[in-house]
Amino acid sequence: MSVRRVTICIFLCGVAWTFAQAQTATDDPDVLLKKALHLGDLYNWADAAPMFTEAEQLYAARGDRRNALYAHLGLIRSTMEQLSLPEVSEELGAELDKNPLLQSDKELRLFCLMVLGDIDGELDAAPMRRDWEAALKLAQALGDKKLENRASGELGFALFLEGDMTSARQKVAGALMGAMMFGDIGAQIRYLAAVGHAYVQLGSYDDALGYFDKALKIATANPDAGYQFVVNEGRLQAFRGMGKLDAAEQLANEIIAQAQARQKHVKETQALITAGTVEAAKGDDAKAMEAEREKNARRKEELKLRFEEEDREGFANDKANERREKANDEQEFGEDKVPGPGDGIKIEQASPAFLQKAFGDRIHANKQLHHPEQTLPYRPLRLTHRQIKYKNGRGHI
Repeated sequence: MSVRRVTICIFLCGVAWTFAQAQTATDDPDVLLKKALHLGDLYNWADAAPMFTEAEQLYAARGDRRNALYAHLGLIRSTMEQLSLPEVSEELGAELDKNPLLQSDKELRLFCLMVLGDIDGELDAAPMRRDWEAALKLAQALGDKKLENRASGELGFALFLEGDMTSARQKVAGALMGAMMFGDIGAQIRYLAAVGHAYVQLGSYDDALGYFDKALKIATANPDAGYQFVVNEGRLQAFRGMGKLDAAEQLANEIIAQAQARQKHVKETQALITAGTVEAAKGDDAKAMEAEREKNARRKEELKLRFEEEDREGFANDKANERREKANDEQEFGEDKVPGPGDGIKIEQASPAFLQKAFGDRIHANKQLHHPEQTLPYRPLRLTHRQIKYKNGRGHI
């Protein structure tokens, strides 16, 4: 019995210690900041926002201005889609010029330049390029090859916005290769997605989906990368371009739900715009199908009325011709005489009703009457001796 009690006590102490450690870890701003920066490094900024918020508050309570500012910059980047970007851009530019911490602490300054570069990238190519050029120089000075490679890739995006396609392709392709060489998971996902988007713009949807699938595979192997908005937005556009409207609609709804849950208003808006084009395309397809059905129904009714009219005319002509043929046969052969060889009939002498009945093609029969030298299409015939006369012992019309 005592052994059982000891076991239970050890178990409860272990649970209490684990809980205490979890509480300590949660209350440690250094751990929070490190975890938030890790998520940001994977471009999963949305999930990092709560950690940046708590870390900033804890650092501020401790009087740690440097790390409080670090966490504050991370929070700005994490929530930029909820902010007025022109105002934030102006604020960060002023801080870079005046804040002593940002002027003396190169690591902190580089982080601020990267955040500013992402914000200006949503506004204009010129300031974006300026930000990333400064970040590139600072990364080179710090000897940070990973961030140097990222800055070069972001410069490629700026060059693309400015219309320099050749340099942009070289920069982004080089950044993708560098990300693979440095094992930079976040950059690999980002630049694979960028190449995929380029193929979407070119209309090469299968190639685009290949790059998006590679990016998703890497993200799936690294769950901290979170939901891939950029990748899935590219897939959505590819599906739309390929006419896979049901798949596009389903993916659009998924992106919108994920964006709303994370308050990513830009991503939500982008998905809503694309979803609108998908809905319009589905509506256009439905309208086109309905119009085609109506057209076919009208055509069917027109043909029915025309054939009924022609049948009435043909029936009247058949009766008249039958009477004439009967009179001619009785006059030429006698009432019981069967036509024999040499009693031929030429096509130009055939009545429209005869050709109509023999070949079942009213329009073609009328054309043959105007061009008797042409050959009529073959169809097996079942004719009476009053409808065909024999020549040289073989049926010949």
